[in-house]
Amino acid sequence: MTPTRSTTHSPEARASAVRQCMVNGFPRRQCEAFMRDGFDLRPNQKHACEHINPHILEGSLIVITGVEGNGKTALACSYAYAWYLRGYSLPRGKALYFTMTQLLNAQKAWYGAGSKGDSPLDKALECGLLVLDELIASHESPHDRNLIRDLLNRRYADKRTTILLSNLGDEGLKKALDRPILDRISDGGALIELQGKSLRGVA
Repeated sequence: MTPTRSTTHSPEARASAVRQCMVNGFPRRQCEAFMRDGFDLRPNQKHACEHINPHILEGSLIVITGVEGNGKTALACSYAYAWYLRGYSLPRGKALYFTMTQLLNAQKAWYGAGSKGDSPLDKALECGLLVLDELIASHESPHDRNLIRDLLNRRYADKRTTILLSNLGDEGLKKALDRPILDRISDGGALIELQGKSLRGVA
């Protein structure tokens, strides 16, 4: 699945895919870019796609690392956009976006509200494509760490594709993800370093 804006889809279909992305948590700034005339991925993102594409529909665990602001979130959003544009959400489930802090805080709020209905973690577990952004090197409690470990382990076991985004570097990743999780990346998944400097503030 190559996440470029397809010219074979109507403006209405592209707008619908953008709306579905934003409804399911993906950042508006990145999503609206897909409707711009002449939109295309940057060369560093296209290069990363060559390594991501073989895994995106295989229920794999994909980790994209790189410096802050170099296009990791935009790249992950482009996969969610393609997911909705091409109808993968119907047989495989929605694409959802959380930062790690958002997910943990939403779960705590769900507990505080009486634990009614599906929890944020349930939704993150069951969706077809999960993008988990801004991995943090340490969690507030062992409970939080266990929640994330269980989420990733169960998605791996159920063959549901997960994209993790990080600017932590190798040592930070080892602190954020347990060794068994890192091992699972090598089992049909991918660890990709997105090259390039921060693009924030660049016209």
